[in-house]
Amino acid sequence: MMRYLCICLIAVFTTFASQGQKIKTTNKAAKNIYKKQLAVIGKHINFLKQKDNFTHRFPSEFNTSIVFLEGLTLINCDIFHSFESIGEPSQENYKDWKSWYRLNRKKLYLDAGQVKINGTALPVKKKSTKYYRKKLTLVKKSTKQQLFKDPEYSDAIYFLRDLTKIKRDKNQKKSDLDIPSRKELSLFADWLQSNKKALYWDVSKHTVKLR
Repeated sequence: MMRYLCICLIAVFTTFASQGQKIKTTNKAAKNIYKKQLAVIGKHINFLKQKDNFTHRFPSEFNTSIVFLEGLTLINCDIFHSFESIGEPSQENYKDWKSWYRLNRKKLYLDAGQVKINGTALPVKKKSTKYYRKKLTLVKKSTKQQLFKDPEYSDAIYFLRDLTKIKRDKNQKKSDLDIPSRKELSLFADWLQSNKKALYWDVSKHTVKLR
């Protein structure tokens, strides 16, 4: 029994030593790949900040970069809440992927040419009430200015509807852009005051949830 235990311990130690060596020798290359994929998204985000962006074309590696970043970080971009059929990460997605990298860059390594992370990744955490207010402020500002930037706006209103269960006005057509009335905006604000103590940041879903 003792001999078997010693063999197991040696095997575990050898595995950890081998893994440690792989991280040490491939970490720089893995980080460079991550930064290269992130840069593709960064160029897109910076281009959208310009006033004249009507001729913007998605680079050929755009979708590949999104798949890479989502798969490794488990932080999905706002494609699922967008009114467009193509994937388009928001500025917040880009910032979150940068934050994830800062937290986990020392754990990255290459395995058969694929970037992987050693152990469990450190999650990007946010304050639940601050996150909620940020989404609500974006919706309020957008409705006031009548300027609805996608995917930021669509993601924000989807988040508020999904969390609060405050439904759209019956007079709104499902095919129309979801623009809440003043009454609905007040309901969103009142909902936060009543439920802020029950809110928490769900690291697995990377969003705010209600207990």
